[in-house]
Amino acid sequence: MTPRPKRARNPSATLPLAVTSAQLATCEFFSEFSDASRKKILGFSRAQRLDTGQVLFEVGAPCKALHLLLDGEVKMNKVSAEGKEQVIRHLRSGQIFGAAPLFTPQGVFPATAVALRPSLVLSVPKPELIRFLKAEPEMFMKVLAFISQHLQDMMKLAERVSLDSVPKRVADYLLRLAREQGGPRPGQQLQLPLTQAELAAELGSVREVVGRALHQFQKQGILELKSRCILLKKFEALEHI
Repeated sequence: MTPRPKRARNPSATLPLAVTSAQLATCEFFSEFSDASRKKILGFSRAQRLDTGQVLFEVGAPCKALHLLLDGEVKMNKVSAEGKEQVIRHLRSGQIFGAAPLFTPQGVFPATAVALRPSLVLSVPKPELIRFLKAEPEMFMKVLAFISQHLQDMMKLAERVSLDSVPKRVADYLLRLAREQGGPRPGQQLQLPLTQAELAAELGSVREVVGRALHQFQKQGILELKSRCILLKKFEALEHI
């Protein structure tokens, strides 16, 4: 029997001293808020630590807060009746999640959030956040624009998963990773943050198929596979897959 995921601990009564208005200013969603506004938000927010494998919320659970990953790594996933995992988002520090159902009265989370390593999450209660935004109409519109753009990005991701071949998805992922790491450029070594199994789940495939695509790229001289890193040889070829 598959063990049930560990539940998140209860939120701490006070925020860690390290969580400051200046730190929130570096995070998406909060960057355009004033210093005074960020301090107000911190005043009614709560922080909690997650151990590896702990679940913050499950798919279908009522949305009670907006969440911000302050430190660590979290994935949002769904698991089919057959046990196949689809990773919806792979989150790193500074990113928000759980925003899609925020402004729906009976909104529920569309996926499960699980910590991939010890993490620190800031949770901003939904009722308090909405009351705060109603008093700041200009910020309310900026927040709605942010969430709208996020939903459009998720729709594009769903379209890629349904229409693109697995090699195309792998190539796009490697190019995106290369840009995040200062490239792409010939001879660039990509540090892989995911295992092949995790990458397959994120790309809507299985490890064997992703592995075959990577080995095919190696046979074509496009890249060289190493332990937890990839040497890019002909990154331009990835753009034409």
